[in-house]
Amino acid sequence: MRNYLITFVTFSILAACVPPSTTGGAGAPATAAAEPASGAHQKRPPVPLRGRVPKGKKVDRVVAVEVGAKGHKPKRIHITPAADGSFAMKLPRGRKYAVEFERGGKRVGELSFPKHKGSKPSRVLNISSNVNVKQSYIDVGTVNGVDGGDYAAEIDPLTEMDSDGDGVDDYDDPDVDNDGVADADDQDSDGDGISDADEEAEAESEQAEADDESTDTTDEPDDDSAEQPS
Repeated sequence: MRNYLITFVTFSILAACVPPSTTGGAGAPATAAAEPASGAHQKRPPVPLRGRVPKGKKVDRVVAVEVGAKGHKPKRIHITPAADGSFAMKLPRGRKYAVEFERGGKRVGELSFPKHKGSKPSRVLNISSNVNVKQSYIDVGTVNGVDGGDYAAEIDPLTEMDSDGDGVDDYDDPDVDNDGVADADDQDSDGDGISDADEEAEAESEQAEADDESTDTTDEPDDDSAEQPS
């Protein structure tokens, strides 16, 4: 009898030490679902754009106008520069933008930059869904130009972007969309089905139309409009 009790107690202690099964079955406790891989199905955040309006230029608003909008009104994101002329705005991915500088609701200049060394200035900034940015933001430096014309970027934004993920920035990449056709011979260098010439013309047209519309109904303030670069 004594041996029986010892055996029973020993068995009970060992059974209590064994963790419950997690392999399923009726009444089995639920197991934690596997966490998705980092970044899986995760929407990438907007790309911050920073810069500075030169002293002496009376610019009271910087506006990013969406180019090539289909099925909806072009998005316009605006920011009021800080007292020192610096500005910062967040540009949602998967869109193209033309950046303009305004005074009293009227355009006085447009951000421009060469796509490649020696190329004509472009006004269309392509923030594709997959673009990689060298820093956590794009910095165009201090823009400079004459009222009524181009405001040239001090730092070409394409030197800070890699649209096809090949490790070469877009400014130095001879084939930005990686379609096997050199951009010099490619009339649609970003592969979106719209020729580069048409995009530039559309940027000019949409900015001109925006000048004629009420800013109370066409503009959308940037989500972090109060945040300015240090």
